Amino acid sequence: MELKDVVAADVKQAVPFFGVRDIEASIRFYVDGLGFRITQEWMPEGRIRWCWLELGGAAVMLQEYWKDGRPGGSPVGPLGQGVSICFMCADAITIYHDATARGLAPSRPFVGNKLWVTSLTDPDGYRLDFESPTDVPEDTIYCPCASAGRHSDDLAPAQLNHFEIVRCKTAERGIQFAVVPPRIHRAGDVHVAAVVGDDEPVGLHRAEDGSNI
Repeated sequence: MELKDVVAADVKQAVPFFGVRDIEASIRFYVDGLGFRITQEWMPEGRIRWCWLELGGAAVMLQEYWKDGRPGGSPVGPLGQGVSICFMCADAITIYHDATARGLAPSRPFVGNKLWVTSLTDPDGYRLDFESPTDVPEDTIYCPCASAGRHSDDLAPAQLNHFEIVRCKTAERGIQFAVVPPRIHRAGDVHVAAVVGDDEPVGLHRAEDGSNI
């Protein structure tokens, strides 16, 4: 066995190690906001100073800057400036919805390089990108909408229907494209001409236009 094969066999996982200014705020973001679990921690003097967090198959480590017996000693300026960590996942849009429901503000998903991408910035400025494969056209922007002819920004959460709109492109008859999630089983559920596979664009019509479908 060659040396390179031995080295490759020993490499198991790459884990980002973030230095943070307020580890309690960071834990609220990662655990309460994103659903990570604390699996290891270091608590000198009864206070968490370092921890290992896991979400699915991914992990990050957090350690609080400490100086003279209290938090301090961090570099001047944004700690995470220029740092971006990509988490590959099964469904970035689900991450977007879950994070939003937990009180975070992820960016609206878009399609780039055949991936749905939604991003967040943690309390110290580290950027987290959650990405999942898709066949939706490049530069598509995800927009949850409820009724044809209305932009999603005009809708309250209680009004949202169970389908996703892409490109937010409207016309006289209403929104022109929709992405159908797995829970939509037939055309009548959303008044579309036909239901196709997940993440495939389909025509969307107003209910009153049903006779024309």
